[in-house]
Amino acid sequence: MEEVATMDMSIETSLETISNHTKVLIKKQRSKILVQTDKPVYKPGQNVKFRVVALKENLQPATRKIPVVELQDPEKNRIGQWLNVTLNKGIAEFSFALSPEPILGDYTIRIKDTAHIFSVEEYVLPKFEISMEFPPVVMFNSEHVPVKICGRYTYGKPIQGVFNGSVCRKHFYTWRRIGQDLPLFLCHKITGKLDRSGCALTKVDSDHFDLTKSGFQMSLEGTASVTEDGTGIELSTSTSTSISNVLEKVSFVDADPSYKPGIPYSGMLKVTDVTGLPIPDKEIYVTCTNREHEEKLTLVTDSNGHATFKMNDTASWGGQISITAKTHLEEAPHKSNIIQPQYGHAFLSLQPFYSASKSFLKLHSQAKVLPCEGQQEVQVDYIINHTELDAETKSLNLHYLVASKASIWNSGTIDILVESDSRELTGTTSFNLPLSPDVSPNLTAIVYILLPDGEIVADSAKFTVQRCFKNKVSLRRFFFFFLTM
Repeated sequence: MEEVATMDMSIETSLETISNHTKVLIKKQRSKILVQTDKPVYKPGQNVKFRVVALKENLQPATRKIPVVELQDPEKNRIGQWLNVTLNKGIAEFSFALSPEPILGDYTIRIKDTAHIFSVEEYVLPKFEISMEFPPVVMFNSEHVPVKICGRYTYGKPIQGVFNGSVCRKHFYTWRRIGQDLPLFLCHKITGKLDRSGCALTKVDSDHFDLTKSGFQMSLEGTASVTEDGTGIELSTSTSTSISNVLEKVSFVDADPSYKPGIPYSGMLKVTDVTGLPIPDKEIYVTCTNREHEEKLTLVTDSNGHATFKMNDTASWGGQISITAKTHLEEAPHKSNIIQPQYGHAFLSLQPFYSASKSFLKLHSQAKVLPCEGQQEVQVDYIINHTELDAETKSLNLHYLVASKASIWNSGTIDILVESDSRELTGTTSFNLPLSPDVSPNLTAIVYILLPDGEIVADSAKFTVQRCFKNKVSLRRFFFFFLTM
């Protein structure tokens, strides 16, 4: 259920009244419905047992009744119905007996917009399936390519048998073979026997595929077949993976697209491998270009692949600012028909934040992720142009609001004393964020100052809060010893 309402707001000062109105979309709070069956596949005549779990947005159990729960057969016929279901601590349990000769196929449990599907099938002899796995990415400088082949019955038990297959790298252009001694494929065959777990892991020498040579596709394709012992039944499968020459990736993960002259600019970089895993203890070379001036920094990533930077001297910044980050200063020399490594490189362009009075506020916290309990100090850097202040102004009120999940959790005011002999009012103040599991996983803080001429200087920031719950639960292992006489 949705409804549009109008919100009117007014701010009164000693000099004027500012008012505005806007439309707000109001949505009825909805609960999340989860459906779970005791197994995914049933045979004719069996009992289907399932439960329904209803959760509020804060993950607490919903207490309202469910108007209707329906069970439909594969032909969309309603074969079961439960009305006005009462939840016990957010949970309701159901049971339905299938007929001895039901329609085979997919059945649906439906609750409003939520649907859960299970299957009804006749008993058949156990089937098995096979899989062939490569790493998500094969690096072009790898010495070996690991290949894993497995066979399992549908109920999970491993099969015993032998396998054979091949791993190939294709040429880009088949027409280049005309009049030239160039292979269409670079292939290597693999054979062996599955172990007791139903799997076999083999390492193929990468020399078979000339991974560093250009002219071939940047991928490997594999095919494999498994023959079951005793029955001789054979199944086949295929898969592929990519070849990459990207040794590192660097990216700006926490950096504003604008800067405020006079207030330090800070940000965060992250270095990962091609699969997204963080690379610790990696040097990053950062260059900040401001017109004719360059500032260079060398950073080192932490255990999470993160590195923070801070540019303190921003008072002279103007126009567009460019920040580049590299993990390698020198480019690899070009070699014909040889794939060159690619290193991390990121670029960020900053634009000046506009303020008519050249007055700014900047919110920031020392912690990357805030704890979910207690209090956390948040700092506010400020620059207020003295020409915007009256001679009688002795102090300014810095207001702050802390909001989470569409509710204001805290608010307050900080007095900033005005020094008459300074051209700019600069400094840093702070306030505490009250933290609890109710504000997880994030909150937003807003700060603003209303200048005497009516200009509002403001800033906002979103903070990530650790995920945690009100109730603390722990598990403890107990050992029981049985003695026989």
